[in-house]
Amino acid sequence: MTSRSTTLPPDFVAQILPVGNMDEETAFQLFRATYASDVSLDVIVPVLSALNFHPLSISLLAQTARQNQWSPKRVVDSWTQRHVRLLKTEYRSLGETFELSLQSSVIQRHVQALSFLQIIAFLPTGVDENKLQELFPDVPDVHGLVDTLCNHSLVYQAGDFITMLAPIRLYITDAYNRTGIPLLDDVRRYYYKRLQEPMVGDSGAWIAAEDDNIEQIIALDLSIHTRQEIGCNACIHFIQHLIRHKRRPTALDELVGKLPEDDSKYVEFFGLCFPRLFGRNRTTVRKRTCTLTLGLLAAQIGHSAEALTLLLDSKRLFALLDDWDTVCICLELIGQIYILRGQMNAAKKILDEGLKTSKRAEDPQGARFKLIVTLGWVKILEQARDHRRIPDFEEAEAFFMQHNDTAWVTYSLNRRAYAELYRRNFDAARDCLHREHALHTEANNDRGCMGSLMALAEVALAEGVRDLDEANRLLDEARDLALRINDMQKASLALAVKSALSADVKNFSLARSQIEQAKREMTFAEENENFRLVWCIYLSARNEFMAHDYDRAKTLFKETLKWSNTESDTYTAVRSMKALGEIALLQGNTEEARMWGEQADRQSQVSGVASYLHDIKYHCCLMKNSFEGRRLYQDGGLPSPGVLSV
Repeated sequence: MTSRSTTLPPDFVAQILPVGNMDEETAFQLFRATYASDVSLDVIVPVLSALNFHPLSISLLAQTARQNQWSPKRVVDSWTQRHVRLLKTEYRSLGETFELSLQSSVIQRHVQALSFLQIIAFLPTGVDENKLQELFPDVPDVHGLVDTLCNHSLVYQAGDFITMLAPIRLYITDAYNRTGIPLLDDVRRYYYKRLQEPMVGDSGAWIAAEDDNIEQIIALDLSIHTRQEIGCNACIHFIQHLIRHKRRPTALDELVGKLPEDDSKYVEFFGLCFPRLFGRNRTTVRKRTCTLTLGLLAAQIGHSAEALTLLLDSKRLFALLDDWDTVCICLELIGQIYILRGQMNAAKKILDEGLKTSKRAEDPQGARFKLIVTLGWVKILEQARDHRRIPDFEEAEAFFMQHNDTAWVTYSLNRRAYAELYRRNFDAARDCLHREHALHTEANNDRGCMGSLMALAEVALAEGVRDLDEANRLLDEARDLALRINDMQKASLALAVKSALSADVKNFSLARSQIEQAKREMTFAEENENFRLVWCIYLSARNEFMAHDYDRAKTLFKETLKWSNTESDTYTAVRSMKALGEIALLQGNTEEARMWGEQADRQSQVSGVASYLHDIKYHCCLMKNSFEGRRLYQDGGLPSPGVLSV
């Protein structure tokens, strides 16, 4: 009765209920509830993943672990040992059962049954039933083959996908897939052709569903010398699709890093060196672009340390080719990451290097203007108090408009809007952001539209404007758009900021529920590298501070400080230090307050971030570098900033 077969005896009355595979979080909750002991997600998820998150398998494993009082380590060790035993013991009961099934006359009518099972075992997600004919054009009666294999419980249907249970997958992989996977060429051809389509009609739904399959094939190709070139091409397109439709980490960095890069720019002829005019190793050339796209993806998902490593390596690789235009692109991107990390000294240094390098570019003016816009953002953050010294971006904006570079026109408009905001030219700031939003709308750039809406919310919250209703409306619009395209990070960020607005009007119950929902929605890879999760924790602390629950606020600020590494997230770290200093004052501990104040000032000096930037008024709450940490708190009767230096 636990078979995957849907064929039941004719005299047995029953309703067949499909039981699909679970998602990672639900599978973990099921295991933990049955296991009834504390266990870490990181420890047990690899085992649950190997079980394909199949509920019956997870339940049996958890019950066995509970009855035998296994520790989490013992669970993992037991799984590993039994996996080895499954494949290596002399009895090989699973293998014998599988081989016997293959000898069935019904299965033998399908000459490519084993080949089909091999590709199912290779692809993590299985194959989409709706695409069987496209994936396997040379397999006769492929739908009939699937029905036969399902009836023999060798495969099963999970939603739209045909897949198999972990033990069968492990057996086929060990017994057959080591020597080759016959149908892989057809599947590779289908996926790689789709990857070359710049935009997909289903808004990236196929990438979101089948990305694991594609990554598996690319990883295989990158590890085979004769397939590295085609693997590089596919990797570049794949990462571009992920950036558009499903931003997540990949396991491709290490494989790309191992690709060859020693292709000389010169050839030797009778002891003389001549420039190589043709015949460059195309894999070597493509490695640079692979590294650059992986760096862009890492930056998008909040892995700033990984992004810096990849982009610095990409810069080095493009310099080997004398491609100074792309070197400038790498330097500008590195500068942006340093700005987000709060490392202004490092940002200025790298962007100044870019300005010098731009003179060697084929398009020196274009490279220079891009670097100037990002360097201008550094100047905004450094000189926000002196409105006369804030740079304007009109010249750069005009250049990009002349060259129809919409992406840089919108970026320049956004930076210019913040410059106007700091100048208190609110109408000018709104105008820039409305123009930016219109360009994003015209280009169907939903993520760009979200950014414009959230920036407009900042203007609505500016001192002298302070329109909470308008800010909430804009944040709701941004959140709805994010939910529509399943961008949970932006959706949760908008909700987190709404929680701050709720706290402002002393609706602390609503603020708490909103921030907790934002945390639940947040999808993250590594907590200490994802500033949006840190931001949610910080806002939660800030809301408790405003509710005068200082003990809870102190705990949350320390948690924020724990995750906001002072090198990778200076802004939030310094704000938390200052807030902890204020709490210490409120609790009568002057020495502790002075300690936190000195740490905050010292860290500000090291990073090059002016200390006052952490206290800019509330209208900048959406920017990592400028959330109001202290002045708004003083509305509740808290000490003035000068007290900390007493």
